[in-house]
Amino acid sequence: MRQRPVLFYTSHFLPSTCTFLYRQYEGVKEAVPLRVMASRRRNQSLFPCGELEIVPWSPGARLLSKMKRILRSSSNPYGMAAFEEWKYRRFVNHENCALLHAHFGNSGLYWLPYTRKAALPQITTFHGFDASSKLRQPDYRKGLTGLFRNSHVVAVSDYMKKCFREEGLDTVRCHVIRYGIPSHEYPFRPRPPLGEKARKGERIRCLQVSGFGEKKGHFATLEAFAKVQSVYPNMELVFVGDGPLKEKAKEVAAKWGVGDLVHFLGAMPFREAALEMDKADLFVHHSVTARNGDKEGIPNAIMEAMMCGLPLISTRHAGIPEIIEEDRTGYLVDELDLEEYVSVWKKALFSCVSIGIEAHGYAQRELGVERQTKDILELYERILGKSQKY
Repeated sequence: MRQRPVLFYTSHFLPSTCTFLYRQYEGVKEAVPLRVMASRRRNQSLFPCGELEIVPWSPGARLLSKMKRILRSSSNPYGMAAFEEWKYRRFVNHENCALLHAHFGNSGLYWLPYTRKAALPQITTFHGFDASSKLRQPDYRKGLTGLFRNSHVVAVSDYMKKCFREEGLDTVRCHVIRYGIPSHEYPFRPRPPLGEKARKGERIRCLQVSGFGEKKGHFATLEAFAKVQSVYPNMELVFVGDGPLKEKAKEVAAKWGVGDLVHFLGAMPFREAALEMDKADLFVHHSVTARNGDKEGIPNAIMEAMMCGLPLISTRHAGIPEIIEEDRTGYLVDELDLEEYVSVWKKALFSCVSIGIEAHGYAQRELGVERQTKDILELYERILGKSQKY
């Protein structure tokens, strides 16, 4: 019997920061007939996709959704308008889709009215802001009640699932599936102990790869770097990424007197970012809770650094402690605790080489893209039954 395809949906395919979604798409499509739909195409050269169907939202649907949110006249103001359903029904029926896998909470809410009417099984994967800051919006929070009762949900960390439970959402059908990292794109390289380089006065290259948003903690990292660098002057700090706080970060670097030692390389394709990781000696990623409540899921860049075997410093934030065993596979500090951050950074400069080796070993066992794909396929089979074994 021919396998029925899975419909993979995200509103935009794909923002440059969504490499993690493209990896999932590439992994799953090797085992499952996959159709991909979005309302808008982005970064086509970076994320090629031959299966993509673009179905734009109509202006009328956008206006109706906005009015529902203002008037609070619906249990799910984000849901697909009835007059839009025919476009999706035609595609789903023509392709004979067996299941919808939507990404981000808004997309899951958008599809829910249709999938309930059509009795189409639905999975919604949450990734970060849609499971943190968005929960402060009453209309969004109200809509999630129905989504959790009527579809399956994927959280990318145990912490995220715990937060859903604390919000009073029904987590019976909430599954934890972490992101996956392709090991061949982040090859392990044995590195000499940082202490050896520090004692010899050799340059130590510290790296962060992320967008410049509040939850990425760049300002704390710059302050800590300036204080550590005053004691160990053979360091430089490299930022890969772009975003609204980049120019402010440059000002902060100048304020702390380290402007000449901090390099802003801008956004780059993930393969080029992987080369920067290969050149680095220490990875830093000071994730914090933003003032609007925005939190991480688990930053992919941290998992990539672990796959490379980079010693790293991060925070006890969201799902990060689930993948880092303190002082064994990396170092963790409390959010915005600058005294602890500086102390641990100094400690990391004299870390033993086994930190990176242990991090790489854990990443290979638990964080490979093969593991993620296996977990997703098992979830598909559990929902669809043995007739749709992948």
